[in-house]
Amino acid sequence: MPELPTWLTPTMSALSQQFIEGRLPHGLLLVGHPGNGANLFSTNLAQRLLCLDKANQPCGRCKSCLLIASGHHPDLKVVEPEGKSQTIKVEAIREVIRRATETAQQGGNKVVWLKSAETMNVNAANALLKVLEEPPENTFLLVQAAQMARLLPTVRSRCRIVQLAQPERSDALSYLSAHNQLNQPVDVLLSMVSGRPLDALDLTQEQIDTWFEVERKFVENQSFTELSQFLAKQELSQVLEQAMLWVDTALRTQQNPNSQSDAVSPTMMNILRQLEPVSLFGFRDYIVEKRLGLQRQANLNVQLMAEELTWQWLGLRGMQ
Repeated sequence: MPELPTWLTPTMSALSQQFIEGRLPHGLLLVGHPGNGANLFSTNLAQRLLCLDKANQPCGRCKSCLLIASGHHPDLKVVEPEGKSQTIKVEAIREVIRRATETAQQGGNKVVWLKSAETMNVNAANALLKVLEEPPENTFLLVQAAQMARLLPTVRSRCRIVQLAQPERSDALSYLSAHNQLNQPVDVLLSMVSGRPLDALDLTQEQIDTWFEVERKFVENQSFTELSQFLAKQELSQVLEQAMLWVDTALRTQQNPNSQSDAVSPTMMNILRQLEPVSLFGFRDYIVEKRLGLQRQANLNVQLMAEELTWQWLGLRGMQ
């Protein structure tokens, strides 16, 4: 298993000590983004809870640890969003309840890990309350969410909330430097994923090439039809995140000319620096609105949204 990042080790140490002392709650709400190590943290914690070597958890050598490493531990149930809507449905939670009441096959604890728990629909969340209120013996529920506010208050109130630390940029750069396999400056990679180092490690060369291609199209293409058709073929959530980086960097440089980002080209910066801050803030508000819309709806009209983004961008540049 990859090493736990330094910004997460204090929290892990605290939870491990509570587990050793028998004080760890059965329901934990782990609040953090996977790109900052939330998935790695949850996997590490699950391994500690299931390890059979009580004196050295996780030992990495016992049968339980080896089963986790293989991805086939019978006492670890992982529930993820599924289907076109990417939600956790009530059927999955009912399966969790059934599994939780069974005897542990390895004779130790049982762990249920809900990834992206904020995607549970209302019926699933209500079904989860039963097992949170009356957890079976030796069963731990790791409810992981990047956006705690999207969880029902009744779910939040029945868990111990654990806020996972976000890395300082210096820590993120150090971690990425030690693990980066791509031929790109780590500053650029980190900026591409909003400062989340583990997301940066998942980037492919194709994604990096697309990142620079998107910027080039925005800079060079003044045709509404050509730009909108290009954007309709892209992952719009990523395009909006990239556009947010452009705007935020431009606003910072207007206040501090030495504030730069290696992930934004000088050509793009020259375009945006010439614009009034009120125009940049207006475009930024539009980006925020559309990003929220993408999170709430699974069946958006991609072509219409691409055309709207193109219209907003060309309008910002005075090219309509």
